[in-house]
This record gives sequence, structure tokens and C-alpha cells, in this order.
Amino acid sequence: MSEGKLPPQSLELERGVLGSLLFYEGVLPLVTDILSPKSFYTLANKTIYECILFLDKKNIRPDILSVTQELKRIGKLNDVGGAYYVTQLTNNPSTQITYHAGIIQKKYTQRELIRICNETEGECYREDTECNEIFDKFEKQLTEARKSTTIDGGKSKTMQDLWVDIIDKNNIILNQNGITGVPTGYEQLDKVTGGWQQPDLIIIAARPAMGKTSLALCFARNAGVMYNKAGAIFSLEMSSLQLAARLFSLESGVPISSFLRKGVESERMLRIEKDHTQLINAPIFIDDTAGISLMELRSKARLLKRQKDIQWIIIDYLQLMAGSGRSGQNREGEVSEISRGLKGLAKELQIPIIALSQLSRTTETRTKDKRPILSDLRESGAIEQDADLVMFIHRPEYYDIKTYEDGSSTEGLAELIIAKHRNGALNTINLKFIGYLTKFISIDELTPYGTTTDNFTEPPF
Repeated sequence: MSEGKLPPQSLELERGVLGSLLFYEGVLPLVTDILSPKSFYTLANKTIYECILFLDKKNIRPDILSVTQELKRIGKLNDVGGAYYVTQLTNNPSTQITYHAGIIQKKYTQRELIRICNETEGECYREDTECNEIFDKFEKQLTEARKSTTIDGGKSKTMQDLWVDIIDKNNIILNQNGITGVPTGYEQLDKVTGGWQQPDLIIIAARPAMGKTSLALCFARNAGVMYNKAGAIFSLEMSSLQLAARLFSLESGVPISSFLRKGVESERMLRIEKDHTQLINAPIFIDDTAGISLMELRSKARLLKRQKDIQWIIIDYLQLMAGSGRSGQNREGEVSEISRGLKGLAKELQIPIIALSQLSRTTETRTKDKRPILSDLRESGAIEQDADLVMFIHRPEYYDIKTYEDGSSTEGLAELIIAKHRNGALNTINLKFIGYLTKFISIDELTPYGTTTDNFTEPPF
């Protein structure tokens, strides 16, 4: 705490709130969502509030007598000032208990902010501390302090509470045709997944040139344009300009080669701008920091969640992220650390995180079936362990396989193989891949989105 300054607190309000809890029956539920024991400044008041909560859980009315007896039983009556102190609390009970509880919680949050700042200052004076570690710890503590402005009564819930949650979830499912997460924009995939669920870690894996980035951009476009779900793309491989060009290519139908190499005539550019304002104004944020570390990503993601309320994150791709650089840690250990960190971040922000991943060359060595399997995930089994959903992209024609076993053509077809689904079924979704637009569409989508009004017909590449 700052030297010579009294920490923010209001003992009078603390005594008034405790007095109300002891004097009036049935008012405790008004403050349990606001106050926790640590919200109180003095140890005596914390202990009394803990005792009140304990008695309430035992279905015992917390009044002067019951609280005094319980404190005596656990040997803490003298620590709080004796029976006299407990009795005096009811002399001036709060008549605005919810309002006063909010002030007490505000004072606690102020004390926490002071503590965090003082600890951070001390860390900064240490020579052996990395700046990124200080930033990460500081931001995590700030996030927790922000959450403390309202207390949800803890992580534990009764079965009755959870049943209410299940009813609410069921109503959402019925009202939104089964889509409870961020919609993917592909009907068959959404039927299996219900959209990208919070707080899932979703892995989309494939060999190079299979279309991982393309599919991820289709997901981003669908979420941002079709459903106005804000999200962020962290690109470690391509620049933000390249990704933006890809998005406008798949949206407008103009080949990516024209945006990046050949150029598009000014008149056509104006028409694209006029026809595709939804994409221009879509809440999609792209960060192309090369070799971003887990700590940097967490910092940026928290800021975007706070300022833009992002609902999803895409990372392209996981193996390009930098590890912590701990001494003696091999690359497999780093990837495991990154995988666990991404799952933790998804839970912290309560959003789905979609991470692209490379596959090992094992698929190339198979003589018959080239379809990926979970053991093909590159560099770490922790990816498979941490992920809630693992999906592979398989395009048979990439391996010069012209037909399936039944004789049907594989031209332009892509299989999305759901190989792990913690909360749902495994399945394979068939899509069509349009190469010159680097775009995936549904099999039954005869006229894909992104057709332009200028009948742009440049051939593929």
C-alpha cells in the first residue's frame, strides 16, 4: 500500500451490511452475488461473513445467537472481538444492503488494484525477471480484478443451478435451430458441432497446400459477415494484406492472383467496394505479428475481448508460435505448453479458439489411404489431448487420386474429417474447393457467395 495512505475501505458500511444480515431474515441472497469473504477489509468482518455463509448452507438462520455460537465452536469468537462485537453490529443495520454491498466490493477492487501495481513495481526492479512475464502476470491479475467487481459466488454450482443452466441452453438450441456457438456457415458442419462452442480449442490440421488458411478464412468471413460475430485472426505465416486480399477474393469472385499480382481495374475495384461493404465493415481483426509468443497473444486477445468483445480467435498456425524459451525445453515441450496455454485462454475469455496445425509426413508414406489420423499431428501428442475438436482437411486429387472406390470423381472435392469431438459425434463433411478463389463451399451450393456484378471470368491462375 502507498506509504502514509489508508487503503480504500469503509468499516461503517461493512458493519452495516453484516448487521442487516444478522437482523433481517432472507436478505443474504441480495449480497452473495456481490460480496465474497475477501471483499471485507478486516479479518473480523471476513470471519463473520464466512460464518454467515456457512450457517446458511446448513439451513440455519444466521442471527446473533447462531453466529456467536458457531464462532465459539470453531474457536474464533475472541478473534472477532467477542460476543459484544457481534451484538453491536445490529445497532445500525443497512437499509440499502445491495447498494452498500456494491460500495464494499468497489473498495476491495481498489485495494486489489493497488496491490497489483505495487507487486508489478517490485517485479520491475528485479534483474532476473523477463518483461513479457511481467506483462502477462500484470494483465492476468487485472483481468481477475475486473471480474471481482461482481462475485458469482464461486465456481461451484448445485445441481439445481445447473439444471436451470441446462434449460437455458436447451431454449437456445430450440430457438437457433441447434446452433449454440459461433456458426461456421456450413450447414452440415453446424449440424454436427452446433457451431464453434465456447470455450473449445479446435484444431484444424492438414498437410501443406491442403487449404488450412483458406478454410479458416471462410470460417472467419462467415462469422463476421453472415452473423456479425466479432473475431480475431493471428497470422504467423502470411501478412495481413495477403489475408485481406484472400478474403476479398473469396467474397467477390475476383481471383486472388489479380489482387496480389496482376491488378484489378479501378472501375472494377469501385464496384467491389460498392457490392461488398459488409466485408469491409465486418468486425474481423487481423494481427500478423511474426513468431508471436503465447504471452503476447494472450495480452492482445484480452485487449481485443475487452475493447471489441471478440467471439472467436483463429491462429495460423500453431507450430509457428514462439515458446517460452525455457532452458532445456525441446520443441515438443514448447508446443505442448502452447497447446495448454491456448486451451486455458479459451476458458479464460469464454470463446472458441481455432488453431491451425501442420501434420507430419506420415500421411505421404501411406500407400493406400492418405486420410490423416490423430497420430499424424505434428510435434506433440498434447495437441490431441488438449483439443476439444480435431478436424482434418483431405483432398484426394492433391494425391492424384482421380476417383473414389465407387468410381465417383474426386475433382474439386474436400473432406473435413472430424477425428475427435469431445462433446459430439465423429463425422466427415464433404465440401467443394474452388482453387482459384482458395474457397470452400457446400456441395449443394450451386451459386456460391462472392459472385460479382461485373461478370469477372478470369480463368484459374
